[in-house]
Amino acid sequence: IALMLEANPDLTWRDVQHILVSASEKVDSTHSGWVKTHANRDYNNAYGYGLINAQNAINLAENWNNVEAEVKEIIDTVEVNKIILDNNNEGITSSYYMNNSMNIESVEISVNITHGSRGDVNVFLTSPNGIVSELVRDNSQDLGAHYHDWVFTSLVHWDENSFGEWSLKVNDTISGGASDRIFNYWSLTFYGTPDLDSDGDGLGDYAENIIGTYNDEVDSDFDGLLDGEEYYGWIDIKGNEHQTHPKIRDSDNDGLTDWEEGFEELFNPETNTTGLTNPNNND
Repeated sequence: IALMLEANPDLTWRDVQHILVSASEKVDSTHSGWVKTHANRDYNNAYGYGLINAQNAINLAENWNNVEAEVKEIIDTVEVNKIILDNNNEGITSSYYMNNSMNIESVEISVNITHGSRGDVNVFLTSPNGIVSELVRDNSQDLGAHYHDWVFTSLVHWDENSFGEWSLKVNDTISGGASDRIFNYWSLTFYGTPDLDSDGDGLGDYAENIIGTYNDEVDSDFDGLLDGEEYYGWIDIKGNEHQTHPKIRDSDNDGLTDWEEGFEELFNPETNTTGLTNPNNND
């Protein structure tokens, strides 16, 4: 790191991390713990991203463009409140769909698990791309109790995108032990950089690719509303909030575009009044 900073004194601590991840190489290739990350890097719980190649790190540092300011996204607490069966590999899997799109550096996983024999417990986080973070394995030497508001940190998802369904699996794979076994709740905190938003419509390019909208067109369905507004919610002229489909210009198929229903007051002959209509209700 000193050599990297000598080559480029403008590196921040996050730039240093990025370079170390990129300049690391697989070691002890016979070790069974190596997996491929979504960014096609080798990762191992025993070795991390491997052995740092100092020359490669210096070469990267010399012409490195500093990463963007860090962003942080916290998901809502996911309530589970289910009993963890003893010596049962299936365990409990809880999921959350992350709608915000960002490029991940690290993920913090906060869990609340009541278990009198903590060493019996395994915890695994799975990303929308199927990449698994092994947060903890059963360990008969751990005689402690509970993971109450315990925070794990994972770097397995470096350069993966946050958008999509994340799952947390908790199981007990050692027979016997304490009888109090409950998976109470969990939450995720993502750290990284914003997803590229090429067309400036408020919806990141990665999310647009998943949803099927265009990342070079701010209004994919040409209804007068930005794609990001439709996906995340927009406010009509009366202050009412709506979420409409960014690929369908008339979400409720009633002959009026979503924009018309939110911004053009129409006459209602039944009540002899003028007002707005609901873009998600065709009558």
